[in-house]
Amino acid sequence: MKSHQVRLANTGNAFRFPDCCSTEQSFTVTADQNAIEFSLPAAANGAYQVFVTGNSGADLETLSASISADGLTFDTSVHKGFSGSFDQGTTYTLNAGKQTAEGEMTLTIEVNIPEGDKASGKVIIRKL
Repeated sequence: MKSHQVRLANTGNAFRFPDCCSTEQSFTVTADQNAIEFSLPAAANGAYQVFVTGNSGADLETLSASISADGLTFDTSVHKGFSGSFDQGTTYTLNAGKQTAEGEMTLTIEVNIPEGDKASGKVIIRKL
């Protein structure tokens, strides 16, 4: 399966790995925010699958996801997605390449709350 992970991710088909193989981070975003950010170790270069899902509050639209470090953006995936109050979400595939930045890389997800004032959810980050 490992040899097919990047190929599957690039097809745009949603797939998920067991929880033992991913990092999950919770978030809360308000209507006046347009992005949420998460830190990744800079040494963890390569490809990532990012799954964004909402689980409480207002519905959440995702617009794009990007990986950057030291002011340089390595990759951006732009497509609109939706996360409601059930386990539905949007998957992005990003490639940080063979970057050797020190410190941390930043995963940034552009978001919008079309109605309401606050949404909570989780981001599941899987290194491919």
